Amino acid sequence: MEELNPNVEAYFKQGMDYYNRGDFLRATEQWKLAVQTAPDFVDGHKYLALAYEKLGWKHKARKQWERYLSVETDARARRQVEERLKQL
Repeated sequence: MEELNPNVEAYFKQGMDYYNRGDFLRATEQWKLAVQTAPDFVDGHKYLALAYEKLGWKHKARKQWERYLSVETDARARRQVEERLKQL
């Protein structure tokens, strides 16, 4: 597994802290920084999409899931997200 840029790791961890406290908006701000810094960061795209869903922002969630699919290589994870997209 490729080592994360320390800034990306910090953005991701801060986003997780906000997400776990229910502050989905602040979580999205951190995860947007993470994926802007590392566009192929799969978990950043995944959790950004999840937070958009929590906020009720279906259009943004759909776009983010599509970005996730463009970088995710695991076939099982891809199928799960493709099914999830059918529900949005």
